[in-house]
Amino acid sequence: MRISGTSRGTITNINGSYILSLPAGEYMLIYSYVGYRTDSLRIILSSDISRNIALEPADIVLPEVVSVAEDPAYAIIRRAIRKKHEWAKLLHSYTFKAFTRMTFYRDTSIAGINESYTTGYWKEGDTLREVVTQKRETKNLPGLGMVASVGEIVNFTDDVIPLVGYKFVGPIAEDALDYYDYKLLRTFRRDGAEVYEIQVMPRSRIVPLFAGKILIADSSYAVMGVELRPNEVLNIPFISDLKLSYGQRYSLYANRFWMPTDITLEFGATVGFAGISIPRIVFDQTSVIYDYVINGGIPDS
Repeated sequence: MRISGTSRGTITNINGSYILSLPAGEYMLIYSYVGYRTDSLRIILSSDISRNIALEPADIVLPEVVSVAEDPAYAIIRRAIRKKHEWAKLLHSYTFKAFTRMTFYRDTSIAGINESYTTGYWKEGDTLREVVTQKRETKNLPGLGMVASVGEIVNFTDDVIPLVGYKFVGPIAEDALDYYDYKLLRTFRRDGAEVYEIQVMPRSRIVPLFAGKILIADSSYAVMGVELRPNEVLNIPFISDLKLSYGQRYSLYANRFWMPTDITLEFGATVGFAGISIPRIVFDQTSVIYDYVINGGIPDS
């Protein structure tokens, strides 16, 4: 959900609930989710209010069925590979604000929550820098030294994506078609534009690759969403039954840049060594990113 005319917004939890603090005034709230029609709601805010809204499934565009040797996804991926360099050349710096929540689980219940508000700074040739402006955590977590933050924003358009000591081939790397198979799952409309949902399938079980889905915007052929997990090549010493998945959803800024506005990470693992095992570690992390300033000034410190 976002506020019309601004870069501010939030996302819901798994139950569809959310909280957003705003000054008194009149607002147009825009609600969107992949695969559903965007809807809006105008509110006049003078005190705490509660509003419910239900999104309708998006129209699925069914093109004329033509029997061809190659799935249409391959042509879309080729265009995305060519186009990605155009967008990369235009992006030199950005700042953002973010809210991040890290939730730890024991069995099926919540064991602890760590939350933070941060301001992020990135410029070409440098790494992402974050400043924590607020943080809070449940009482059972103090002393662990953990601060929830956006961390590194994985760029899934890169040719090589480092992950836990491995170098994964990106799903739209220059040579991606040598490593992946693709299938166009559906085409749907979001905010009046067509979106291609493509299944990404690794061809090798010995090369570090991803599996899952990627969303490509029509016309611009920019990546606007991913739901990916590493293949079985990923192996971490002393860890078994590893579960790791990564998701990103993007929004369009300045009619040019598709930037990640929410990032999700799910992790689960069982740790054991020298005959000793500890309870399974499970956590998920969600970051909501807003108030992007693109190609503006970046402070030195």
